[in-house]
Amino acid sequence: KEKANTNSYLSSPTEHVFAYVSTWATYRHGRGEFNVSDINPLLCDHLLYASFGVNRNGSVTILDPWLDLDTGGGRGNIRRFNELKRAHPSLKTLASIGGDQVPSATFSQVAASSNLRSTFAYNARRFCQEYGFDGVDIDWEFPAAGDQQNFVELLAALASELHGAGLILTVAVGGGEIGPSRAYSVSGIARHVDYILLMAYDFNGSWDGYTGHNAPLYVGPTDTTTFQQRLNIDRTVQEWQAGAPAHKLILGVPAYGRTFRLSNACDHDLRSEAIGSGNAGSYTKEASILAYYEVLATIQNGWVRVRNLRQQVPYAYCGDQWMSYDDPESIAEKCNYVFNRNLGGVMMWSIDMDDFRGDYGRSYPLLKTINDKSTVTPCSSLSSSKKPVFGYIGSWAAHRSGRGKFNVSDIEPKLCDYLLYAFFGITEKGTMTILDPWLDLEDNGGLGNIRRLEELKRGHPSLKMLASIGGEKVPSATFSLVAASSSLRSTFATNARRFCKAHGFDGVDISWHYPGEGDRWNFVQLLRVLSTELHSVGLILTVAVGASESRALESYDINCIARHVDYINLMTYDYNGSWDSYTGHNAPLYAGPTDTTEFQQKLNIDHSVQHWLNEGAQAHKLILGVPTYGRSFRLSNKLGHGVRAPSDDAGDAGPYTKEAGILAYYEVLENLQNGWIKTRDDKQKVPYAHSECQWMSYDDNESIANKCKYVVDHNLGGVMVWSIDMDDFRGSLGCKYPLLQTVNQCLQIETDNSRP
Repeated sequence: KEKANTNSYLSSPTEHVFAYVSTWATYRHGRGEFNVSDINPLLCDHLLYASFGVNRNGSVTILDPWLDLDTGGGRGNIRRFNELKRAHPSLKTLASIGGDQVPSATFSQVAASSNLRSTFAYNARRFCQEYGFDGVDIDWEFPAAGDQQNFVELLAALASELHGAGLILTVAVGGGEIGPSRAYSVSGIARHVDYILLMAYDFNGSWDGYTGHNAPLYVGPTDTTTFQQRLNIDRTVQEWQAGAPAHKLILGVPAYGRTFRLSNACDHDLRSEAIGSGNAGSYTKEASILAYYEVLATIQNGWVRVRNLRQQVPYAYCGDQWMSYDDPESIAEKCNYVFNRNLGGVMMWSIDMDDFRGDYGRSYPLLKTINDKSTVTPCSSLSSSKKPVFGYIGSWAAHRSGRGKFNVSDIEPKLCDYLLYAFFGITEKGTMTILDPWLDLEDNGGLGNIRRLEELKRGHPSLKMLASIGGEKVPSATFSLVAASSSLRSTFATNARRFCKAHGFDGVDISWHYPGEGDRWNFVQLLRVLSTELHSVGLILTVAVGASESRALESYDINCIARHVDYINLMTYDYNGSWDSYTGHNAPLYAGPTDTTEFQQKLNIDHSVQHWLNEGAQAHKLILGVPTYGRSFRLSNKLGHGVRAPSDDAGDAGPYTKEAGILAYYEVLENLQNGWIKTRDDKQKVPYAHSECQWMSYDDNESIANKCKYVVDHNLGGVMVWSIDMDDFRGSLGCKYPLLQTVNQCLQIETDNSRP
């Protein structure tokens, strides 16, 4: 797990984050459409799939077979949902049974019969085991007063059946008007369930005839009646805490707002007269409800915002429209409350209503606020002793189409310790330049990527952001000119420092492609001046280098470079490519049996690392680069498809990266799904695949894991990924960021295993 946030509000190891997924969100259009691939499993430890049904005979039913199952051309959501656990083994998935699609009378009938209770419990266990859920959540909306004891008996039967099989049982309960005094036996429920999910929202709504907060934390001055004074989180928690252990109580927070239509547009305070629901949202299309992304869109259209300091929640209005909602500040206050009351954690309804795409800033702003304010250990969390992960961002990926389009909102900052934004330029005068002003700045309607990266850091203060200068768009001759001049070196160093300070970067990465033999000493001098300038103000200096021995001998004085930089990012890939007349691995770990010449025997990671170590680089400064892309070739003869098979050109361009000879990992996965024949080279520890006259070398989870083990075994400094935008960042063909997540998980495992 990354280092704890110094602003952390939650600190108990028992605290959890529960997140509901409302499956019908997949039917929304545009930015509202939510699929399993949009889930970020790093942000919760319990995911609840809502909802399944119960019949009057006690059977569990799938309410939307086309969505949930694979049969009949269905979407297979249940399978995809539970497959998230393969990459996140500590994640728990629960089948939520009930909701507003299951009549309360059905639950009431089942709960009233001993036989039906047993049948339902048995079927619930079988359902979990058949589909891979870790337990059941009961969402009966809502028991009547006469159901209290029967509900306890139903939960007792479920607990006996589920706990006997090692499964979890939770219950979702209403607050406020629907509370212990009416519907629930608190102590009876608490005796049988693992967690009680408090639906601490919907305290007020358009049904009231006046405006009110959806989820106020405390009672407010306009709450003048005894009834109104019960409609807040604090009162609800106190009622439940009177009979339930605090650690079993999970506080629910909403990712949606409630809307009202004012009787008088000039009367827009709390408890102002309302004559119905506010307008339906563009995507949720339900009067009186707005998803948080719709709230954000609405606020941008000139609504007046007001923060109720007594009740710790905001509201907003415009014309005759009025809405109450939660934002990151109010969510943080609720997390603070959870800590102060020693509650068990936080639940969100529902993550598909958060700004999950990051259309108005970072993705999942509310869910991430919960995580920022907690120390919950997510399913792929990392200890602070793990070796660091460096992730390059190829900014031009924002110009790709379809699933290849990558924006700042697609970044998952918990998977990297250092993010390197590639690239910025350098001029012959030693000044730094922004190569894509429309992308990086906000002037003239630009996307403002630099500002958005700054905002990302605010939510993740331990994340370091580096400005990578160079790359293929900066001529080597320009670097050469600047490095050769003492005055230009100083000018460049000053400009680099100022650039970082102006734009919120934590340092600079120099990616000179590549110094010539005559540049070796000047490159050292350039790094020396940069080091002095940057380190004096606490900024970081890294360098990206060609890793092979032949490149190093021509371009780098390794011992001297290592003296001045914080880290050396070894570009341990591109060992072979379509420039050769034969196929070969992009990033082999070791030499292979087909490497018959001395030159070929040096084209592998192990030889490169040993060379850099032997020439004086400290192991802890060497960061091993791994590629999230493959290199492709066109075979001269489709029958000759091994390593070193004759090749006469680059492989076909991918549909999204559109560059011959290169395939992003998500394009590699598409090829494999389309029937390419895969082979694993056990000697070189990497796979390759072919189809007809097309051949590709790439890395997958297994080869990445082997490289992480190599890093730990050789005590190297960490792993660098080029580049995160070429991983399957959307999870289009599985979980999100499969390669980057493998890096994190394997570094953690190998680090733990290496301890005495």
